[in-house]
Amino acid sequence: MATRVLVVTVTGDCDLCAAAALRARFPSLLDGQEPGVLLIDLAAVTFLDAAGARALLWMGHTALSRGHEWGMISGGNRWVHRVLDLLQWTAGLPLYPDWISAHSALCLDPEDGPEQEIHTHDLEG
Repeated sequence: MATRVLVVTVTGDCDLCAAAALRARFPSLLDGQEPGVLLIDLAAVTFLDAAGARALLWMGHTALSRGHEWGMISGGNRWVHRVLDLLQWTAGLPLYPDWISAHSALCLDPEDGPEQEIHTHDLEG
């Protein structure tokens, strides 16, 4: 049986304003979901501040509290790595450079693709 995979693709700025939207809307994405894997794709982030980083960590902890595994995919985004390095979080976070690394570390089969994909611009409003 395939693992349920929810992908949240964060695009553009992940700052104080985006963090508020993520915190307000993210829990409803997990409502009614069987435990699976949450992957947060950060490849298209153009700005990340501490509030945005805290919101990403909160998303992961929320997923864990509901029985999901989680990870973040940086896509080689130097901006994301710089901020997470400054916060001294990179060593303790499930942060993967690409999809292949995430699939391998989380023991996903190659056919375990996203069951649901959400983009942050869908959370606005």
